[in-house]
Formats: sequence, C-alpha cells, structure tokens
Amino acid sequence: MEGEKGIYIAKDALTILCFLAQNTVNFIKTSNSPRTSTINIKLKSYLQVTMPKTLTLVCYKQSRFFPENTAHWGLLLQEQGAKSGRLFHVTKESYRTGMTDYRQDMNIVPTFSASLRASVEVASGLDLDVDTLDRLCIEVARGRRFDFVVNNCQRFCAQVLQRLVQNGTITQAQFDALATKGFRPLV
Repeated sequence: MEGEKGIYIAKDALTILCFLAQNTVNFIKTSNSPRTSTINIKLKSYLQVTMPKTLTLVCYKQSRFFPENTAHWGLLLQEQGAKSGRLFHVTKESYRTGMTDYRQDMNIVPTFSASLRASVEVASGLDLDVDTLDRLCIEVARGRRFDFVVNNCQRFCAQVLQRLVQNGTITQAQFDALATKGFRPLV
C-alpha cells in the first residue's frame, strides 16, 4: 500500500513540475528580451522531451470523391492537457509515382475542424517525444507504395502504433482496444 502511495505522490509531483515548467515557458514567450529568447528555445527543447504526452488517433472526413464511410486517419501527439498538438499522417504523393507522402502538421486543434469525424485516445502520460514519433513515421513511410485500399493512411497509423507497442511506448492492450472502439483499417 505504501509503495502505491509513493507512486501517486511521484505522479502528482511530476504534474506540478510540468505545470510550472509550462507556465515558465508561457511567461518567457511573452518577454521581448534577447536573453529570454535563448532560454525559450532551451526550455521548449527540454519540455518537448520531458512533458508527458497524449497520443490520439483522429479520423477526418474525406473529400466528396471518396465513399461516405471512409475516413482519413492520423496520429495526434499533444502535451497532456494541451488543446493543440502535432498531426502525423500520410497521403498519396502523386498519382504518377504512387508513393506515400509522410506529413507532420503543427498546432492542430482537432476540435476546431469541421471535418473531424472521430477521435480516440490511444494512451496518455506517455514518455514519447516528437522526434521519436517522427523517426518511427519516417521508417514506416520510407519507400512505401500508397493505394487507397491496402497501403493507405489507416494502415500507416496501425503500423506506427504497432512499432510503439514493439518499443514499449504503448501496450498491446492499448492497441487492441482501438479495434473494439471501431478503429480498424479497411483491410
């Protein structure tokens, strides 16, 4: 029982430290001093790695040229409690090459999008930084053909999530829970 109490105290302390660090960054962002801009860069870099993250699978409505029941999938990585985050997703590079085009979009607020169809939290409190997720996405997308049936954005997200299971960032149970919530690639 005492061991569990220590874990809760440690989690609370980490939450407080993250809150203080974020408020410090917000204060420095509003300052115009050249000295604070250097501090700002260093703090942002530090916080990007150390603040707990939430990973969400998001589904957006496709253009009207696609069947109604299809959706564009992406992975949204946010600092815990933040409104915006980075969206990691793929599209078809071109009809000529047929290759996968990996993209990372910053400052995405999914709730502001009229095309958002669904979202589900994969996991929160993650020790996952943008660079690590970016590296995994690049590995999955590298040299990858793209088609709308098999090698699509849905399969890409599933493959990235499977790599996160393999490296221990998320659990197999967290990955499997997505299917029970209706998030399954077409094939």
